[in-house]
Amino acid sequence: MNSKNTVLITDDEKFIQGMLTRFLKDDYEILNAFSGNECLSIANQKKPDIILLDVEMPEKNGYEVCHDLRNNVSTKDTPIIFLSSKSSVEERLLGYEAGGDDYLIKSSTAEELKAKIRRYTSISQQQKELIKDVDSAHMLNKMLEERVNRRTLKIEEQKNKLESAYQELKIAQKQLIQSEKMASIGQLAAGVAHEINNPVAFIKSNLCSLKNYVKSYQQLIEIQQKSLEQFYEIINSDDNKTLNNLKSFCDENDIDFINEDIHTLLNEAIVGTDRVQKITQGLKNYSRAADDGFQNIDLNICIEDTLKMLNNEIKYVCDVKTELTPIPIYKGNSSQLAQVFTNLIVNSVQAMDKNGCIFITSKLREEGSSKAIELTFSDTGIGIPEENLKKLFDPFFTTKPVGQGTGLGLSISYGIISDHGGKMEVNSEIGKGTIFTIILPLEKVPYH
Repeated sequence: MNSKNTVLITDDEKFIQGMLTRFLKDDYEILNAFSGNECLSIANQKKPDIILLDVEMPEKNGYEVCHDLRNNVSTKDTPIIFLSSKSSVEERLLGYEAGGDDYLIKSSTAEELKAKIRRYTSISQQQKELIKDVDSAHMLNKMLEERVNRRTLKIEEQKNKLESAYQELKIAQKQLIQSEKMASIGQLAAGVAHEINNPVAFIKSNLCSLKNYVKSYQQLIEIQQKSLEQFYEIINSDDNKTLNNLKSFCDENDIDFINEDIHTLLNEAIVGTDRVQKITQGLKNYSRAADDGFQNIDLNICIEDTLKMLNNEIKYVCDVKTELTPIPIYKGNSSQLAQVFTNLIVNSVQAMDKNGCIFITSKLREEGSSKAIELTFSDTGIGIPEENLKKLFDPFFTTKPVGQGTGLGLSISYGIISDHGGKMEVNSEIGKGTIFTIILPLEKVPYH
């Protein structure tokens, strides 16, 4: 059953109140106000469906009350019908200007009043339903916006995840390519080292034998010369033409110098072959395939082998000083660590003009019960701006010109050290140089 609409009757005369109440009580819920202020209070609290408003009242007249009702958010759309004993056009206009919806004189019939009330309550009800529909639409729209926002947020999160996965895939691809390159270079270097090492070994062996042979020949010649001199002394012969010819030949060909210099030449040749053998051995050590896994290695030797491989690139740009103190054997991947050392040294070389210096140290670091190997690679290069230090290990970050760097060298190096359970730190000062510090804990079992 539908509830009745509410009518607020506002009039200061009890007779008019009683008469209107009797006319309307069967069809409507009735509220009564005997002054303008009481009307405003009841209307604000009860929110009637329509207000019947007398014009002439104490304190506030009907027009003033109507004006206040229209300025109140809760009653600004409530239908208002003025009831007055004045019927002039001027009074009606004042009522409409104040915000009234209609104007009836008190002598109007009850049926006319009821018709007006039905009309305006119907309009009011339609407005309320429309407002409810609008509110519902707003609420629905808000819900849709929230759902769209949530969906957009999820899409954005998925997009970020995809972008992150894509970047990781690119990094992995670059690292795989780099690993394949390193493996190919390693195989090539190992093959070249093997091919060079065999003939060099023959040369060194032959040079050592030749050195012994020359020594024997020199001793033989010396003995023969002395024997010849003794022979001429024994026979007491003045005819020593043969001896004189021998002495002339020795003087003309500077045989004494040759006897001294030949040993120097042979020693230098042997030292040269020793150096070639060290280089080829370094190539073999440097070119171990990455899938050899983690093995016991001497990091000092690994650094020295790397320096030998880079000697040609270093020697025309800077000096290298090392302070490699005795350190424990470390379990790691020598090929990967050599790649890290190569990246750091090459970066230092590229950051310096001629007459620069690279200083490499190694030492055992003990803090309480924990032990670690500390390696430092410092240079006297141009330094790294402070704003770039935080991004230095980010993939694809590079300050080199386009085409001169992928921005992956330090990122890969950082990852390799992390995989070994260690950490890499950097400190730099513009105009003075950069120091990279690698800490490799001895007690941790690295991931491999």
